[in-house]
Amino acid sequence: NNVISGFNFTKPIKIAINYWGEDTTYLNLIVEKLESENHTVYINQVQLSKILNDVLNDTLRHDKVLLSNIHSTAYALDVFTHPPMLPSGFPMEKIKDFQTYLNDLFEAMGNEKKFFIQWRLPTKENAIKAHVDPDLFTESYISACLVDYETLKKNAALLRHKLKNKSKVTIHTEDHKLTFNLGDRVWEADVGLGDIPCGELAIAPIEESAQGSLIIKNTKIDNNII
Repeated sequence: NNVISGFNFTKPIKIAINYWGEDTTYLNLIVEKLESENHTVYINQVQLSKILNDVLNDTLRHDKVLLSNIHSTAYALDVFTHPPMLPSGFPMEKIKDFQTYLNDLFEAMGNEKKFFIQWRLPTKENAIKAHVDPDLFTESYISACLVDYETLKKNAALLRHKLKNKSKVTIHTEDHKLTFNLGDRVWEADVGLGDIPCGELAIAPIEESAQGSLIIKNTKIDNNII
């Protein structure tokens, strides 16, 4: 409830939800809260078991009316109980069918949206993907989602104002430093209408401006720590 209240929709809207998962417990809670605020909700559920069955039977299709409704909304919510993945036992000769299915879905979800919100839920699967202990992941997640969103937005605005005239970023690691120029690029705040959990300021430095070096002690590539 607190997360959805943080969206701060001031009037009834139409919102599309794409829900990755078999268990609908979280989905039901999200929809109940949105509908209690008189929002219209269009739901697409990506169930890996159903995807596999449809692929094997050559029946992997979108509901055209639902896809059209998703396409027409100005707001989209992509909810993950697990990272996007292929179903276990997926026949790779059918991969193009799955890619077409996802491409059509992503096009509808991303079409001219005012906000596209990605919401990763506190599940064991998401904790494993993040390489975090599941109990710690859940504890930290709940704490992050109980944030006071109005205070978060005010603090982000203050920090953004403080940083707006800065032209350079320097990263220090031990005896090394790496410097980037920012040019006239703008700091963007994610305070509830980007990723959930949220709470960050971000900026892209000038790509060709990097000078210096830094130390990265451990890097994980293909599950190997280097």
